[in-house]
Amino acid sequence: MITLTLAVAIGEILFVRVLHLDRGFERTLITLMVLPPPFIMPLFISERNQKDMQLVLNTLYLHVLVTFVIFTLLFPILFNF
Repeated sequence: MITLTLAVAIGEILFVRVLHLDRGFERTLITLMVLPPPFIMPLFISERNQKDMQLVLNTLYLHVLVTFVIFTLLFPILFNF
């Protein structure tokens, strides 16, 4: 949630007010900040560390679910599509 708040603030202040860019740039920044981390991360974990592997996979799964919720509920509210 901190990342989303920071992205909205940076997008509004820097992109819209200072640089006078279109709101699409603000939406793009928010999308970039909300997307889940890369799914290649579990490839770098040793097979011997199954506990760590499970933690990373669960975190990625949870992040994807939160991303879906943010996109479906919060995006139309913030940007009045």
